Amino acid sequence: VDRDFHTAALRRYYRGISSLQPDVNEFFISRWYRHAYFWSFPVSDTVANVGFGMHSKWISRSSINLKKVFEEVLVEIPELRARFAGAEPLEAPQGFGLPLAGRKTSISGHRYLLCGDAASLINPLTGSGIDTAIGSGILAAGLVLANIQDDRLTADSNRRYDAAVYRSMGRALHRDARWWKFYAAFPRILDLVGYIKGRSPKTSATAS
Repeated sequence: VDRDFHTAALRRYYRGISSLQPDVNEFFISRWYRHAYFWSFPVSDTVANVGFGMHSKWISRSSINLKKVFEEVLVEIPELRARFAGAEPLEAPQGFGLPLAGRKTSISGHRYLLCGDAASLINPLTGSGIDTAIGSGILAAGLVLANIQDDRLTADSNRRYDAAVYRSMGRALHRDARWWKFYAAFPRILDLVGYIKGRSPKTSATAS
């Protein structure tokens, strides 16, 4: 694992979180762990996918126990503490790794094409990977359909897939990787962004 392009995360499903809005994904930043975020993604009216992810370099550098930090953040942030007071965990925390975009790597070879997470196409700034997984899957399917009849799926011919993926989404992912490095170097910029957003008259309209 290249820790410069990798995030580790814990996920746990909960039922009964108070004030859960089924159509709103929520993100929380801890004052103690600026290189990470806590999320709550509703999957129904009563159940949410809840988790905490942190860049692997900081986990290694500070010997972070991710499970312990996950529990600390639930208590540290007042809103989370109140909303999870009566929530029921539906499973033990599940750990997983997220290979991040931000560098150019080979994502194809003889008779194979890598898509989504397998191709390290997770957005390093947001942790999102569904859109790039679908996008790269569509590009892979197009190449296969165009070449499978003649069995032109060699490593050389499949390099066109690499080019198509990086042409389609590489620039945006590299841009967000640079933004992530900027935030990581100056984490308090998030406070300034939040302050400006909070004072903006458009904030309430945008949220609605």
